[in-house]
Amino acid sequence: LELSKLPDCVPLEIKIPELIYAVLDLVPVLQVKQLVRCLGVKDTEIERAEMDHRSCREAHYQMLRVWAEKGSQELGGGRGEMLHRPLLEELLDQLRQMHLGRAAEELETKYSIQ
Repeated sequence: LELSKLPDCVPLEIKIPELIYAVLDLVPVLQVKQLVRCLGVKDTEIERAEMDHRSCREAHYQMLRVWAEKGSQELGGGRGEMLHRPLLEELLDQLRQMHLGRAAEELETKYSIQ
């Protein structure tokens, strides 16, 4: 099976840093903590990110990174730079539950998920 034969519209990989910045651009600042909590990031990890990073955006980035890396490890991917598809689905579901459907739609379009 040659991967290069897949059409361009099928993203084979979702880079974690790229996804996190896309999420931070779409989710209101005041809702980021709620989002990461709902995704299973512990309060201690949230507090550590806030203590380690004075910039709010950078702290939020680290919180989402904790979620992405933990999820990738649980799915057997190790500490990679790529996000597994089930994690993206979980993120999209959570955004919809938080009434952030527009953000979910933008991410679906960006990563061409139908």
